[in-house]
Amino acid sequence: MVANSTSRNLSDLQEKYHVSLLYEASAGASIPIIRNLEEYYDNETASLASRHPERDNKLCPYQMHNEGIDYNVALKEAQEKGFAESDPTLDVEGWDAKYKLCIITGHAYGLFLDPREVFHYGINKISSFDIRYAREKRFQDQAGPLCW
Repeated sequence: MVANSTSRNLSDLQEKYHVSLLYEASAGASIPIIRNLEEYYDNETASLASRHPERDNKLCPYQMHNEGIDYNVALKEAQEKGFAESDPTLDVEGWDAKYKLCIITGHAYGLFLDPREVFHYGINKISSFDIRYAREKRFQDQAGPLCW
């Protein structure tokens, strides 16, 4: 994610030279995010940015919470079904979501975040204790970063 570490500098260059900086970010199933912000929400004030989790980030917690399946089993099943990459590290550790959220925050709010300063917690850290606690408190299974 080169754009994250240099997005503020690139934005400054865009203003200095009066040119457009074109870029895109996508969520699960390669749904374009930036284009949707530009075309459908350009006349509305954004009050919330939320990145939809990747399919493996949604399938694994769902199976862990609702079906009592162990994380490693759920991840292997997601990989077999093509929902998770063979190396899902960027998704399941939360790196991909964090980087995309930083891009969206810069684009939607003009707030350029340094990804090194943004906390992230991946679904690979969810324990059986977390699942039991969520069930006891009747929490929903949701994964994905938010910013207000």
